[in-house]
Amino acid sequence: YCQRLEQRLDGLIKHIRHPGQQIENQLQTLSVLITRLKNTMQQVLKTKDLALKNALRALETVSPLATLNRGYAILSLTDSDHVVRSIQEMHHGDKVQIRLQDGILKAEIYDTN
Repeated sequence: YCQRLEQRLDGLIKHIRHPGQQIENQLQTLSVLITRLKNTMQQVLKTKDLALKNALRALETVSPLATLNRGYAILSLTDSDHVVRSIQEMHHGDKVQIRLQDGILKAEIYDTN
């Protein structure tokens, strides 16, 4: 009986690691996990950065300011800020604002053809 207990105790002792070794193993595991976390965070940031850049590009394409920067103007009625889309909306004597890239011109309609 004692011999069996002694063998069992020897087996348990072999499985018991020194506390210093356990700490070393945990530190190695922690180091690996920190590296994985950093890599994952960098990948997430890259993905979010790309999504943000794509969203900005999409907004730029529909921005009225981008239209002005391409050399176009936005014509609106002075008294109502209604954007004029057709010559048929205009009448002799209408006062308009012409918005350009670098400022606003004020004008009066003298003729529509």
